[in-house]
Order: sequence, then structure tokens, then C-alpha cells
Amino acid sequence: MEAQTSSALYREASLFATDYLPDYFSGKLTAADVRNQLSGMQDYIGSNIWFVERDGSMIAACSLNGQPSAPQQIADFNPAENGSDTYSVSTYHDYFQEKMITVIAPVTSGFTTNGYLLIHKPYA
Repeated sequence: MEAQTSSALYREASLFATDYLPDYFSGKLTAADVRNQLSGMQDYIGSNIWFVERDGSMIAACSLNGQPSAPQQIADFNPAENGSDTYSVSTYHDYFQEKMITVIAPVTSGFTTNGYLLIHKPYA
């Protein structure tokens, strides 16, 4: 179940990060536009969703009811922390009280990574 869930989350994150989010960095979308789209995505997949700059600074985020708000800056952000795995199971740097399945997808345009989309789904 864990592998199936993480695979589905990564597919969603990758698709959104590839097809929609690069427009934010080209100026075609505002942070408010992105947040509206993330809200719809959040409802669909039942997860916390964070869109961040390369350094982990928050651009837009949506949190599930009862979950903590996203930080302004992810401390010690390292998008490669999962190594070759596409997901991790943890409290993600202790931002959550419960275990989450976390996937991180790069947002690129051309050959440049401009930011990342993180999806945190409750493990339970």
C-alpha cells in the first residue's frame, strides 16, 4: 500500500510540477493563482502541499484541517534527502505530529530547477 500511495503521489506531483508550476517562474501565474490550484489538488488527493523556492522558502501552501501550517522556510531543506527513493516516511523535519509519506518533485523550466513541489500525505 505504501509503495502504491507514494507512486501515485509522485505522479501527481510530477505532472503538476511539469505542466503548471513553471508558469509561476515565468510570471504567468501569481502565488495566489498557484495557491488556488494547490487547494483544488489538496482536496483531490487529501494531502498537505507545499510549493517552495530552491532554498526551501515557501511560495504557496495548503494544509489539511487539523494539520500544522507550513513554515515560511523549511529548515535545512535538501531536495535530494531521499537519495534514490521517490518518497520518505517521517514527520518531515518534525513539522508534523504524525508520520507522513512525503514526495518531492522538481519544478523546472529549460534545464533549470526553479523550485520544488512537496506533498505530505498522512501515513495512517
